[in-house]
Amino acid sequence: MMQNFSHNQTIYKILSGIPEISQLPNINHIFDIQDGRVRFKIPIAHIHNQLTMALRKESVDLTIVQDIPTFHSKKTMPPKIKNIIAIGSGKGGVGKSTITYLLAQALHHCGAKVGVLDADIYGPSQGLLFHLDTKPKITTDKKIIPFNRDGIQVMSIGVLAQTEKALMWRGPMISQALMQMYSQTEWQDIDYLLIDLPPGTGDVHLTLIQKLALTTNLLIGTPHPLAMLDVNRYKSMLNHLESPILSTIVNFAENDNPDSDESYAIPMNTAFRDTKAIAHPEFIQLAQHLCAKLTGYSEATTNPFDNIQIATT
Repeated sequence: MMQNFSHNQTIYKILSGIPEISQLPNINHIFDIQDGRVRFKIPIAHIHNQLTMALRKESVDLTIVQDIPTFHSKKTMPPKIKNIIAIGSGKGGVGKSTITYLLAQALHHCGAKVGVLDADIYGPSQGLLFHLDTKPKITTDKKIIPFNRDGIQVMSIGVLAQTEKALMWRGPMISQALMQMYSQTEWQDIDYLLIDLPPGTGDVHLTLIQKLALTTNLLIGTPHPLAMLDVNRYKSMLNHLESPILSTIVNFAENDNPDSDESYAIPMNTAFRDTKAIAHPEFIQLAQHLCAKLTGYSEATTNPFDNIQIATT
């Protein structure tokens, strides 16, 4: 026990000296030590060698492993999925789908197993972003095989419906279609499933948030007062449903926003130069930040986290 305590102090000291880790929240929660191993609860594959060398320098004889657990959820998580993050906005056109896409790329770059479920029935964009131009394969037991794009599993309502035309569906039909897509997709060992929700706070959102085993919600808005008004309405709905909020990302924000301790500027045009997506350094930092926040989750945690300012243009 004393040796583990000593190792914990040493690991904390090492992590505090690594730029990619030192600024993260909950550093004392992102790892534990068991059976001669230091187990990281956030994706760290991209700095694994750096961590190994740091341990050797301090003469710490521990094996580094990445083992992302299932964090708090009020419902039983589906098989092969550890965490589900719903990404929503009160208003369309704020960059929700783009941020979902870039976060998925960043998480994958860091070593996480990632899935993206495009549930934006009103304007599915992940098909374009991930180049989904065919129908998905179906197994003999009627399961949908998700697309694999550079190691990221993807399924979109856009490849199942004729979304070039207006879908004149009523709320219950939409909810049923999305739940069917969610339950019938055969995901394979996912650490984080990102769900790109449609904008708004209607019947679809109530159904999905109440029925899905969500770990948390990520909200997207812009600095415009009308957009933030809708974000606050979305927050109010989540609070009423007792569905936890991880953070609010304010898109198209200025870098030098004096009201924010954290600002990110992403050159969006670099994301689509070729089929193989680019993991932006700013989004890698953001992904690590959000994952570290998740390690501090508990049943009492509902809205503990700050707003994040970010720009994608």
